[in-house]
Amino acid sequence: RAIRLGVGGKASWRRGDFALLRLAHDKRLAAVQLTNRAGSYGAAGMVWPEGMLAGLAARAAGTSVAISASGTFADRVLEGDARMIGDGLALQGRGAVDLAGNAARSVAIIAEARDPERLFPGIRLEEARLTGTLDGPFRQLSLPHKLTIARLVSGTTRVETLTQTGIASWDGARLTLPLDASAARIVTGD
Repeated sequence: RAIRLGVGGKASWRRGDFALLRLAHDKRLAAVQLTNRAGSYGAAGMVWPEGMLAGLAARAAGTSVAISASGTFADRVLEGDARMIGDGLALQGRGAVDLAGNAARSVAIIAEARDPERLFPGIRLEEARLTGTLDGPFRQLSLPHKLTIARLVSGTTRVETLTQTGIASWDGARLTLPLDASAARIVTGD
């Protein structure tokens, strides 16, 4: 695919302001403002991922995703915070990523469902929220986490006050998610 990229702005060694516009087939893909304030970097804008994602990622993003990030970059360590808000999911993270060491350093994440029916076809997730911390080498990541869902509805089954806790892990090829869940109430049938 042909992609056009437009960049405009001005900068010095200590301060920079840029605007980035990326187009493919005359459709906008992203419009992002980039900043540098004496080594504190920022990005804010919109991404329109139509046709670029599939499955759960496409449902989470929807038609547009607002993004913002700020932080520092020194000694190949990116440290700061980032937010992405799509039609189906809001995601935020804060911590450090060591690019030289290929590792996450205590990256706290929060993910919240924005539309109860968007993420999983046939399942309604009301007030769904995941909190956790990514830590370790990229090929040995651990994610201590807590998932809370006020109400999960699938067909005629309803689960209320669902909580799942555990430590998920990624070994570079496989995600392992031990389950330890509880619910205040489960209702089946009509």
